[in-house]
Amino acid sequence: MANFYGNCRSNYFAVKDEDTFKAWIAQYEVTLITRGNLFGFVSDDESGGVPHRCDDDDAIDIDSEIAAHLADDQVCVIMASGAEAARYIAGSAIAIHANGESFSINLSDIYTRVAEEFGEAAQFTVAEY
Repeated sequence: MANFYGNCRSNYFAVKDEDTFKAWIAQYEVTLITRGNLFGFVSDDESGGVPHRCDDDDAIDIDSEIAAHLADDQVCVIMASGAEAARYIAGSAIAIHANGESFSINLSDIYTRVAEEFGEAAQFTVAEY
């Protein structure tokens, strides 16, 4: 059995209140990154996944809270990818708008897209061990 190694980071985005954002993000295993007056983060989690925490045994993903910190019309994009040796390669991205709306995509969505683009008769195998 191999270990999963991943990486995760966000884009840069503007926040409503820098001090409040810094205090809030400190509860996650991330390194805060900046570009001018914009903020982002890189995961310090041992698996490199999307930062999360637990409250009373419930996992809370960062995307459920981040919108409240975003300045008007800002979008935080979080990308994560990794692999367990060459057996399984995973990747995802989520876009979170300041209004609270979000959507995500996964690399595994390619299999559904193959059928949509090339028809149900298209033949392929899954890229994993």
